[in-house]
Order: sequence, then C-alpha cells, then structure tokens
Amino acid sequence: MEGDGVGVGGVQFAVTEAVAALGAFLLRQFFLGVPRDYEEAARLDGANRWQTFIRVIIPLAVPAIATLAVFKFISQWKASP
Repeated sequence: MEGDGVGVGGVQFAVTEAVAALGAFLLRQFFLGVPRDYEEAARLDGANRWQTFIRVIIPLAVPAIATLAVFKFISQWKASP
C-alpha cells in the first residue's frame, strides 16, 4: 500500500539511513587517514583553511566520495520496486 507510510517507503527510508551512516563512517575514516603534512604544506604555500580543503583535501577524497556514490546507487537500485 502506498498511502499507509509503512512498506516500501519505510524500507527505502531505512536503507537510505543505513547508507548515510555508512557514508559518515567511511568519510570520517578517510579524513582521519589524511596526513597533517598536506595541510601544513598548503599553509606554508599561503593557502587558508578553505583553500586547503578545496584544493588539497577534496581531490584526495575523490576515491572515497566515488565509493560512497556507488554504495548509494546500489542501495537505491535495490530499494526501487
């Protein structure tokens, strides 16, 4: 039933929340693994925190973000009727 708020919509919500928790854990673990030396080198080159994040950290995080996108796509694929 579509209108009762349980069923497909509830399952999809549960799957989405599980992927969100996985994503938070995955990205947190990745960012903890990035050496501080990269941030210090960017600071020595004159970058502020925002520039360091955008120009150094985000390019390093592309594989982790791509992995998260694949997990999200697969979970949405499985949740669709």
